[in-house]
Amino acid sequence: MYKLGTAVILFNKKAEVLIGKRLVKAGNGLYSFPGGKVENDESPEIGAARELFEETNIIIDYKDLKKVTFTTSLGDEYGDKYVTLYYIAELPENQQVINVEPNKCEGWEWHKVFNMPKMWDDGEDIVISNVFSNNMPIGR
Repeated sequence: MYKLGTAVILFNKKAEVLIGKRLVKAGNGLYSFPGGKVENDESPEIGAARELFEETNIIIDYKDLKKVTFTTSLGDEYGDKYVTLYYIAELPENQQVINVEPNKCEGWEWHKVFNMPKMWDDGEDIVISNVFSNNMPIGR
């Protein structure tokens, strides 16, 4: 059975994307977008906004998240299979990223999209390419 996950592709005004270096067993030392599991009592959008806040202290109204794509995994090294919904959002004015979970993430970094380090999930590389090849509005 698949679990439902979410990830937020958060951009700043310089059109850089926020990624964090993982410190957990799955993907340790690699990068990923803020995100995580959707709880049973919440919608994917609310779960994405909650995970973004829990990991980065960024507050975004779930209605401001735009769904851009999804990926499926046939199972990671721990046997978990996921459908991950990806959302795009812009960093709200006057908010600063904070590493709320330093035991799970070494730190959050802003990167130009086509100059990013190795992502944990190869699907995330494909997501970024698709977002830009479809001329999604990013930054202002």
